[in-house]
Amino acid sequence: MKSIDIFCISAGQLDSKKKNSVFSQRHRYLNYGLLKIASFLGKHNYHPIVIHGLFNTPSYTFEICKTIGINDSDIPILLSIPSFFALEWAKQFSNIIKTLMPNKKIIVGGRWVVSNNEKWLKSYLNVDLVVSGLVGIQIVNIVDSFSKNRLVNHKNKSIIPPIDYNYLYERYLFQPSIEVSHGCGMGCSFCEEKDMPLSKLKSASLVVSEMEALVANDGLIEISPYLESSMFVATEKWANELIEERELKWVFCKWRVESRVDKLKAKNIPSLAKAGLSVLDLGLESASLIQLERMKKTDNPSGYLRAASELIQVAHDNGVWVKV
Repeated sequence: MKSIDIFCISAGQLDSKKKNSVFSQRHRYLNYGLLKIASFLGKHNYHPIVIHGLFNTPSYTFEICKTIGINDSDIPILLSIPSFFALEWAKQFSNIIKTLMPNKKIIVGGRWVVSNNEKWLKSYLNVDLVVSGLVGIQIVNIVDSFSKNRLVNHKNKSIIPPIDYNYLYERYLFQPSIEVSHGCGMGCSFCEEKDMPLSKLKSASLVVSEMEALVANDGLIEISPYLESSMFVATEKWANELIEERELKWVFCKWRVESRVDKLKAKNIPSLAKAGLSVLDLGLESASLIQLERMKKTDNPSGYLRAASELIQVAHDNGVWVKV
């Protein structure tokens, strides 16, 4: 077994965003983007591990890193900040590293936090580099630039590998994710994907193959994958193909996805439910006609709310839980 050489840390939180209860602190949110980056690195001669800070203290997380061998690695730490609520945790973790391992480099990313804040974050967190935007495969070049003694010929650096859950510390605590599309292109100023065109949904055959592999790798433990998509736009044809592929491969796990009222059609919900959809995280701009008019989020506020009501009702009738 290869020694871990690059530690990918998802910053945790010192307190829950909502009610600070035992239940809320048991939540396990997978930092899918960080695991994706680790998978890039793993295909290019690095040996990463992804550790989530969750609601553990920064010092506790550092002790985990020590146990795994962080003192034996001279490669920078990748510190991902998934939310502004994780900033103070990240600062404390960085201070621990710089105090106990002053020569250790720290690279920070986190598309929802970093954008336009690079200079301030670098100073506030006392880190060596802050990377903005969707880094993707370029993370290999960035890490290479800090590793002067590595003479590695990276072949096929442009190839995007599948997500490798073997790099995830305490894998059994997390529900897996499957990327089914990327991009959005709607132009929202706050979004890193505003200018990235929406890709077609991954074929039903590939999605079910990934589900099948996850079930096998998890020792046949029941899983409920999250289908990752910035803009889930599923047709009835795609849903029916998913039904056929699941029956063909005998893969019947339930799954969860996020979409918007104006992008997911109520008429497709029955087929999606039959294809395994169990929870829908539904983006609703507002339930107020006046607010929708003021926000100018739709040209037809009444039609928008009727569509939302129909979508939620059809989901309920087909056994799909909706989180608005």
